Parts: sequence; C-alpha cells; structure tokens
Amino acid sequence: MIVGYSKLIIIDSIQVSNNSDLGHIYELEINQVNPSNNYYNSHEIDFSTLFKIGKRFKMKLPEEIKIYGIGIFYLKEFSRKCSLQLRKMIPNIALYIINQELSLEEAK
Repeated sequence: MIVGYSKLIIIDSIQVSNNSDLGHIYELEINQVNPSNNYYNSHEIDFSTLFKIGKRFKMKLPEEIKIYGIGIFYLKEFSRKCSLQLRKMIPNIALYIINQELSLEEAK
C-alpha cells in the first residue's frame, strides 16, 4: 500500500505510565524504531525490518517517513477503543500533526 509514495506518515500508540504523558505526541524517525530479531513468523516482523526487506527487493518505498506515537496507558488486552480522556484529546492531536506536517512542507 505504501509502494510508490514519496512520504509516509504513521500514527500509532505508545504505552506510557505517567498520567501527564497521556496524549503526549512523540515524533520519531524510522531509524529510531528498534528492530526486533525475536519474530517467529511474518506477522511479527517489525516495521524497520520490513523497510529493509523492501529496499533489498528494490521496491519504491517512501523516502520520507514520519512516525507519531501517541501516549496511552498500559493495556491488559488489545482494544480498538480509546479511553474517554484520550478521545477528548484527539482533535488537538490531529490538529498538531496536521500543522507540523504543513510547516515541514512549507520549509522545503
């Protein structure tokens, strides 16, 4: 799905333990994502490793990759729902990311 695009923006959650970090936006680059060699099947390969494989096969992958991690509390089990507290933060989080990306584009 990302082959052929020049830029990729990923927004995902990052587990935090401090209440003040809930909703905090962490800005990462692909080289800051630590690869794991502990995968057992193709569903457990980390993002960084997938990019290395794609480049090895000479796929046209995005040159620019930006990762935004949004702070969430520890989850005992996977859920697609956000806490009410975090849901209230989503409009401001989205606005921040949009403004960041627009300002980066303008700076080019």
